[in-house]
Amino acid sequence: MIFLRGDDMVELQRLSAEIERRVRAVPGTTDVDSDLEAGQPEVIATVNRPLAADLGFSVASIATQLRGMVEGVVPTKLRDADEEYDIRVRLAPEYRNDNAAILRTPLYSPSGAVVRAGDVARFGPAVGPSNIDREQRRRQAKIGVDLAGRVHPRRRDDGRAGGDGQHPDAAELRMGFAGDVEMMQESASALLLAMLLAVAFIYIVLASQFESFIEPSSSCSRCRSPLWERSCCCWPRANIWVCRP
Repeated sequence: MIFLRGDDMVELQRLSAEIERRVRAVPGTTDVDSDLEAGQPEVIATVNRPLAADLGFSVASIATQLRGMVEGVVPTKLRDADEEYDIRVRLAPEYRNDNAAILRTPLYSPSGAVVRAGDVARFGPAVGPSNIDREQRRRQAKIGVDLAGRVHPRRRDDGRAGGDGQHPDAAELRMGFAGDVEMMQESASALLLAMLLAVAFIYIVLASQFESFIEPSSSCSRCRSPLWERSCCCWPRANIWVCRP
């Protein structure tokens, strides 16, 4: 699996499609698929940030007011016996489906300024992804790859050759590999850490029995057995640790 992370969704979609195309060209790869699939058509509002800041607007306040015009807000609820119904306030259908009408609607800033929505924002058509995954607080696209008679290390090298091109205009994007190889590496690291903790625990127990931090290591170092047997040269007997000479 190949993952691609970044904040620019347009660039993420473009490079995801490019990497998917390159991976398909690598011999031995099958079922190449990206989870960054196109969704329904949508309208994107682009905010003029410098002008909005000068007028006392934040991007969040503009987005909240625009969303309230289309989706509506629920200021209160209507209770009927045991049932509650939302009272939703929003623009009438003939206005909320008209971008020009929405852009003529006034926006109110916390400082008291009143401007038309079209003065600080503009609308544009787009096709957004059906779902957006996030990892490490960044948007992420995953490209799944199956193998046909290939081994993992070779697949990894070919994947780098096929999908790790130079993208000077995408310096903020990060690409990497995930899957079985990374899981095995994590398992090996966890096993090594467990062994180190076990050795440290045994050494602490020996030090508490000998009442010295030096005696356990010196006793085991005097063992004439091979190195791989020195871990077994000390064992408990009647609550006393005995080292084999």
